[in-house]
Amino acid sequence: PGRQVDKGLLVRLQYAITKTQRRPLDNVLGVCRNIYESAKSISEGRIWNAFNYAVLMDALDNVDIAEKCYLETLECMNGADDAAFYGTPVFIIGEEWYQEFNLFEYRHNSHDIKKKLLTSVVLTRLAQIFVNKGRRSEAEKLFKRAIDFYPQNTEANYWYGLLSSSTQQLIGYRYLKIAYEQNSFDHRYWNSLISAANGAGRTSESESFKREMRILKPLAESVYGQSDLMF
Repeated sequence: PGRQVDKGLLVRLQYAITKTQRRPLDNVLGVCRNIYESAKSISEGRIWNAFNYAVLMDALDNVDIAEKCYLETLECMNGADDAAFYGTPVFIIGEEWYQEFNLFEYRHNSHDIKKKLLTSVVLTRLAQIFVNKGRRSEAEKLFKRAIDFYPQNTEANYWYGLLSSSTQQLIGYRYLKIAYEQNSFDHRYWNSLISAANGAGRTSESESFKREMRILKPLAESVYGQSDLMF
C-alpha cells in the first residue's frame, strides 16, 4: 500500500544493497517488479519507477529487461506531466550521476531541462548495453544522440570518442579530450586519449597530457583506484 513514489523507495533500497555487493533477495526483487508493473498505468512517479527499475536490472546484469525498461522510460517522457516526474533517481552517493541529478534538481525546475538530462543518461546506458552486445554501430549513434541532448555528458563523450577513434582519429580525439577536460582524474580516459592524440597527429598535445597525467596520478588513484597508465 501507499503512494507510488513511496513504494519506489524499495527499488532504491534494493539497488543500494545490490551496489554494495550483497546478494539480492528473490522475494524483494519480486516486489520491485510488481511496483514497476503497477506504475505503468499510473502517472505519478511513472518515469522514475521505470528508470530506477531499469537501473536495478542493469546492475543485476539482466540486460534484456534493462534495455526494455530504458526504452520504456524514453517513451514515458513523451508528453509526460508534472506528476510523472515525482520521485528521485536510484543512484547512491558517490556514484556517477548522483551529484549531477541532485545539482540539477536544485538549480532547475524546468521539466524540459530535466528531460534532456535524463534522456541523455538513458541513451548512454542503452548504448553501453549495445556495446556489450557487440552492437557498436548502434551504440555509437546513441552516444552521439546522448551528447546532443546534454553536451556535458562525460561518459557519452568518452565512449563516442573511443568508438569513433577506430575509424576517425581526429573526431575520436576531440570527444575524448572533452571527457578528459570534464573529469581529468578519471584515469579510464587517459590511455585512450593519448592513443587518439598520437593517431590524430597531435604529438605535442599528447606529450603535454602525459606530463599532466603523471602529476594527477597519485590523487586520481586515491579516488578511482589503481591506474593502468601505459607511459
